[in-house]
Amino acid sequence: MSMKKALRILLSFIIGCIIGVVGHYTLYRIGLPVEPFIYMAF
Repeated sequence: MSMKKALRILLSFIIGCIIGVVGHYTLYRIGLPVEPFIYMAF
């Protein structure tokens, strides 16, 4: 496997992880609109 291909796979994996975390956090916050400031601290 070439270095460029490995780097592209790694980059797409990192981007996917970031999108997943942000998306999950957004849904988590929408699910808990009553106590937004408490969860902001964590």
